[in-house]
Amino acid sequence: MINSLKDYHQGTQPIRVLHDMNIHMFGNTHPSFKDKLQQLVDEGKLNPAISMSYAEDSIRQENRFNSPKVSSDTRQIILHETFLSYLWCISYALYVLYIEKVDYPTINRHQGREVYKVSPDEIEKAAALSRTANR
Repeated sequence: MINSLKDYHQGTQPIRVLHDMNIHMFGNTHPSFKDKLQQLVDEGKLNPAISMSYAEDSIRQENRFNSPKVSSDTRQIILHETFLSYLWCISYALYVLYIEKVDYPTINRHQGREVYKVSPDEIEKAAALSRTANR
């Protein structure tokens, strides 16, 4: 049985469980970033609420993209679940490809032995994830 935590997490895509982490990391990007955000809110230049679209829409629409933006009317940050899923897929694929194709071989070469086994299966899965995300 899959526990999708529907009482707490909104949306249908796996990225939904990272929403709180995304907000935390966004607000703590740089030591002064949170203060700058608060200043923009205090000046009425930014709405403190974040609008999340929990639809399974494609990132590419006919005449626009479902990518992060700030509404000029409400001054609210608008995020789309599908875009966050795309971002996660690309980030994960790049991380795995770097570890498996660059980092592990470099460590092994410097140590003169196999410290970390390079996994062709992990490389293929990461490459496939990247290809799928970029369709």
